[in-house]
Amino acid sequence: MPLEKDDIKLIEDKLALIESNIRAIREYLDERTMEIQELSDDIMKIVRKG
Repeated sequence: MPLEKDDIKLIEDKLALIESNIRAIREYLDERTMEIQELSDDIMKIVRKG
């Protein structure tokens, strides 16, 4: 039994929200990864100095 037009639209809208959330998560993780790298670099500078 095929889906009704309204159901298809609802599914498409929910998939678009999922995609948007995945993009937001990816951006957040990229930012946190850069922050971790900077902190790691700072630690290595301190270790090399000492």
